[in-house]
Parts: sequence; structure tokens; C-alpha cells
Amino acid sequence: MEKHYQIIIVGGGNAGLSVASQLLLKRKGLNIGIIELSENHYYQPAWTLGTKF
Repeated sequence: MEKHYQIIIVGGGNAGLSVASQLLLKRKGLNIGIIELSENHYYQPAWTLGTKF
């Protein structure tokens, strides 16, 4: 199956998803493809930001 995207983002981490989100807020209807190597995303914000909560 062949797929076509207007924009390709490499990396589905926080930065890649934030870029995709911001682009869609500015221009609804964009066809964005996100390429991510790993099947699972293990980001835990409390772990990397510290425990100041």
C-alpha cells in the first residue's frame, strides 16, 4: 500500500509529536506522517523532570 504525506516527521517522541501538534493547530487538515523506530513509547515525565510535585 502506497501512502503519501505532505509532511514527514522523523521521531515520535515529545519533540516530534509537539511539532505535529503545532503544525495541525496552524493548518488543519495537513496529512502528516510520523516515523518512529520503537513500537512502544516509555517516556515518563515525572522521572526526567524530577519530583518537585
